[in-house]
Amino acid sequence: MSINESPIIGMFLAKFDMKKGNIIEWEEGCSKFQNLEFKALPSGIHEANDDVVNFVVPKPDGPLTFCHGIAYFAQNGFDQDIRINGQVDRSRVKMYSLGFILNVEELETDKYVADLQNLLATWMELKDYANFELFSNYFKNRHIPTNIQLTRKKMIDYMPFWITKLGPLIYTIWKSCLINKRIIILNPAGGSFDMCNSLALCLSKLSDACASTNAVTPQELLYTIGAIDIDHLGHIEKGYIACTSDEVLLLKEDIYDIVIRLPPIGSIEDMIDVDSHINIFDSASVEIKATHHDLESFSFFFQGFIEDNVISNRINTQTEPISWLQFLIDNFYFWLTAGMIKPRYYQDIIATGEPIELGGTTHILEYFERRTSLLYKNMSLLLGTGEHIISPSDLLSLQLDCFSVQDYSFVEILALRWFQKSVSVKRSDYWSLF
Repeated sequence: MSINESPIIGMFLAKFDMKKGNIIEWEEGCSKFQNLEFKALPSGIHEANDDVVNFVVPKPDGPLTFCHGIAYFAQNGFDQDIRINGQVDRSRVKMYSLGFILNVEELETDKYVADLQNLLATWMELKDYANFELFSNYFKNRHIPTNIQLTRKKMIDYMPFWITKLGPLIYTIWKSCLINKRIIILNPAGGSFDMCNSLALCLSKLSDACASTNAVTPQELLYTIGAIDIDHLGHIEKGYIACTSDEVLLLKEDIYDIVIRLPPIGSIEDMIDVDSHINIFDSASVEIKATHHDLESFSFFFQGFIEDNVISNRINTQTEPISWLQFLIDNFYFWLTAGMIKPRYYQDIIATGEPIELGGTTHILEYFERRTSLLYKNMSLLLGTGEHIISPSDLLSLQLDCFSVQDYSFVEILALRWFQKSVSVKRSDYWSLF
């Protein structure tokens, strides 16, 4: 792409019509892309005054290659001047979404939001809904940079917030990325698509960081998807990360592996509420919780992200109960050493690094990159002996939970995927843990 060539290859205006549903009101350069009216106006967006939606659309010349799309949604449904006796006059409700199709390799599309927001707000204020000259002029001169600054927070800047909210479940997602699972993030009724997409981007960056180890394949970032994408999802062979507000997708168990259920995310304050939990389920609707080792790791490495007792209490509810065997070993050490010495599965966590510094996304991604490289190196050493059966204590060198059946299964899958070796964990061999 030349320096004067714009990455904006298409521009469109989608509208929700009370009689016709989602329609394309105007477009330039978008005739070859399908279903843009549904991409830019996903189910449930009408509950917001305004929002930002990221998505991808297949390129016409390659169904498994994508162009990025971004749209800014706004409506007047919350305005007082369209109400009669306190009730909304539905005939005067205007819902529009103005979008760009972008021919770019980069995943972050935040820098285009300010122009979309300004253009749509200006156009709606004019109330000349049949005149699209404003949009046409912009598209014609799209190679000329504008000086409009983004007022919203960039999606990737929410990484520390999502770490705080996910708690030890970030390790559950990290493991899912390592084995290339298909991840759907469920945006609840009234939830912000912008916030949901920010989580998708943050997890995609986490997946990319892990992929610095050659054995890891990063997931495809699809951003917002809907019922119209069901057939396409069935043809994606590798893992992906996507958001949806269409719960009907969860009925198609063959198109995803895990679903991350978000609470309503209209604001940061709502998300920090102790009652607004994030839950993870597999495609059989069985809840997946973090292991006790994940909790200990999170409490040590991310201790700066745990600000108060509210978060401390919540992260415990995101963790599977401690096993009876671990409970007995913990108490045995406590009474034998008067609480002075803990079993080595606690000490090994501290021995592998320092708590992560606060101050942005970089430190978090670097931590998971190192963690992935260390896991790969230690698994290579462990499996280099040629043994097909490993003991629970062997998981200590991998920084995994030596008591959790969940991590036993993870190691077995990882050995097959990374090293093409079939191994099993001898679940009755616990004596080496003492």
